[in-house]
Amino acid sequence: MVDLVTKEDLRAAKDELRSAMELETLRLTIRLGSMIVAGLVTTFGALAALIKLT
Repeated sequence: MVDLVTKEDLRAAKDELRSAMELETLRLTIRLGSMIVAGLVTTFGALAALIKLT
């Protein structure tokens, strides 16, 4: 049996994929930002501890 796909079906699928990609991009951006902040906090904490020891 042959399934037919209309332009509206393809457009709806394209819009759904675009929305999913935008959501994943936002999630990755937030994760990357939080990892950078955690790294900076750790670095400054280590530097503060070294300065206090000397």
